[in-house]
Amino acid sequence: MNVILLSFSLFVSLLSNVSLAANCENFKGYELKEKLCWDQTIRGWITARCLDKNQKCQAKDFFLTKTDAVPLSEMKGGHNPAAMICHHLKLEVLILKDSQNNEQSFCRFKDQSLVDANSVERNVK
Repeated sequence: MNVILLSFSLFVSLLSNVSLAANCENFKGYELKEKLCWDQTIRGWITARCLDKNQKCQAKDFFLTKTDAVPLSEMKGGHNPAAMICHHLKLEVLILKDSQNNEQSFCRFKDQSLVDANSVERNVK
């Protein structure tokens, strides 16, 4: 009986580690490789260290307040609206690729933390 209980505990432990690992991924760009994790609260990718409650992180702090909408005059010309919002907020825009080689726009804060531009766009509306 103890062997079965121990095996079950080990199995559950392995499953939880797999599910945690599945929430983070390495993204690559020109001269940059960053571990980003999916954060359900912001519904987007954010620098892994930002998930540590003891770490200061500008990307995480951004979501604590609502930001005013970007004027429509800045949202013209067929540009990615989420990336244009990052640009309007004076954040660097980076294009990174995930492990499947899909491209995604990210906003980089002064402390080098990253968050996906679509999450920023949702916070501005």
